[in-house]
Amino acid sequence: MTVLKTHISWCDGTHNPATRCEEVTEECWNCYARHGVARGMQGPQPWGEPVLHPERLAHVSRFAPIREADGVRPFLVFANSTSDLFWDKIPDAFRDRVFDAYEAQPDAVFLILTKRPLALERYVSARYRGRGIPAHLWFGASAGINKAARRLDVLRRIKDNVGPFTALVSVEPLLERPDRLDFTGLDWVFVGGESPQSHSARPMEEDWARLALDRAGEAGAARWFKQWGVWSNNPLYRAAPDRLHIDRVRGAIARGELAAEIVPHPVTGKLQVKGEKGGATLDGRMIRERPAAYHALTQALRTRRGAPALLPLGA
Repeated sequence: MTVLKTHISWCDGTHNPATRCEEVTEECWNCYARHGVARGMQGPQPWGEPVLHPERLAHVSRFAPIREADGVRPFLVFANSTSDLFWDKIPDAFRDRVFDAYEAQPDAVFLILTKRPLALERYVSARYRGRGIPAHLWFGASAGINKAARRLDVLRRIKDNVGPFTALVSVEPLLERPDRLDFTGLDWVFVGGESPQSHSARPMEEDWARLALDRAGEAGAARWFKQWGVWSNNPLYRAAPDRLHIDRVRGAIARGELAAEIVPHPVTGKLQVKGEKGGATLDGRMIRERPAAYHALTQALRTRRGAPALLPLGA
């Protein structure tokens, strides 16, 4: 599925040339994509077998720069949000086609996350060593538990051996105190709690989120606090004395939650909560920073001769 307007706060859209995956660690247990398969959203094939969608490679031309009040900026694409491009069941020949398509669309930024960084290292080394990683391809790893610290070592090693690139870390779902996660040399760190589609979410403590963000800042990485995941994680919600959920959310908003609102349903008129899952305010503010490469690519796009095709303002 290709989405031009997503609810994921740190990107603008998603592109899924492959779907389905397999569990790697306990971080995967409540995978939203797997629950989507369980609801029949991705067809009848079993979860552990990949489905390739070569017809979607033509969709990358839709990711044109976005016009905002102060000028244009690149379209940020979360690549393969419902699978892992570096799963060993996806053949290199298909990866080649995917990256051929991504390289041909330099006015979009493709954010590629994996829980299989050794496969990422093997492929990126073979494809880009000697010529460099294109500036609009950003690679990263998920790291919601301390055992995932080795994945971040691999990202640093790729930088040392292949060349510079914008390295991402998705600390989501954050499942324990991140004592051993080292963000040195990495560029953009997202932090968030679990927000599964069905089963109960595992908790994320306030101190865990604060520590991850503090460590990212100390390492010089841009930081993005995505969400609490569920309202029971949000300290502003927990502090509300009300019994009804809608009243507790209203109390959280009154206490300073900035990433939620209560609005009437457009059809039924019943009040509903909109915004980030569980809210996204920590210590009185929303933490939403972009890495240096984003600003450099935006500036280059705005100064380039010959304006590219633009999406409408606010698209």
